[in-house]
Amino acid sequence: MFLDLNAFVLAQKHPVWGKFPAILQAMEAFPTAQWIWWLDFDAIIMNPRLNIFEHILDPNVMETRLLRGHEIIADKAILGDQENIRSETVPKI
Repeated sequence: MFLDLNAFVLAQKHPVWGKFPAILQAMEAFPTAQWIWWLDFDAIIMNPRLNIFEHILDPNVMETRLLRGHEIIADKAILGDQENIRSETVPKI
């Protein structure tokens, strides 16, 4: 079951509070369900056996994965000069 959270916006409340009536609707729609799984739009599913630094975040690895010379957004004012992007300057969490 997929839900449109826009249908659960509560007046004067942060959108996160719309999750509760959305989950309640799922519970009412499927009363015999053993599980309800909520996955937020900003969730990250990872493979715990994969070292994220070695796979993506290492500057040498990142350098090989950067896309160069391809237009991503037509308005270059948004991204600036893509040709000069270096892995060391890409923001990391």
